[in-house]
Amino acid sequence: MASGGEVPSPSPEEAPSGDASAVRAQRQTRWLGQEYADMTKLREVSAHHAHMAARAEARAAHLMLKVDKLRHIATGLREKGTLTRSDIPMLQDGITQLNAQIEDAAKHAQRGVPPSSDVTKLQIQARKLQQRMADKERKAAGLELQAARHTQRASEIKVRADRFLEIARVHEQESRAYRQRADQLQMAADGRLGPMPEASEAPSPSDPSR
Repeated sequence: MASGGEVPSPSPEEAPSGDASAVRAQRQTRWLGQEYADMTKLREVSAHHAHMAARAEARAAHLMLKVDKLRHIATGLREKGTLTRSDIPMLQDGITQLNAQIEDAAKHAQRGVPPSSDVTKLQIQARKLQQRMADKERKAAGLELQAARHTQRASEIKVRADRFLEIARVHEQESRAYRQRADQLQMAADGRLGPMPEASEAPSPSDPSR
């Protein structure tokens, strides 16, 4: 390509003056073909980067769906844990009342006399309530552990999704850059190369009747 961006004209030594138009048309056609090949190559590379960006975005969307599902499951598990613990205050109140009754019975009991069956029955009821409270606490803690594991898994997948989004962003930038270069080359070619010179019309055949 010439340094000035102009289509080089043939030198007098290269072609006779009568063939100047034909040579100029040939060179202009060759230059148009070369620039067309450059533009199509740039657009091909741009389309390739656009395709890679779309694939990365689709992968990121797929991973983000997993993240949302895991977060939803974790939220449900935490809600179940909170609901399980909601009965613990009521059980604690029941244990407190039973302990108060046991202490009151112990005050009126004679020394050296074993507690009556009523007292031991209260002790068993209090122990059962303590066992229920411990079971609910264990269940709630297990649900929170599962929720924490789901949240951790969601965080790890979110990191992968962010990485794919970054890849998509880079490919989008590359696609845009190659497309702009192709557009600039197209505009430069349109502005530099005028209409194709028409070939000189061939002389019409002589009338055979003449």
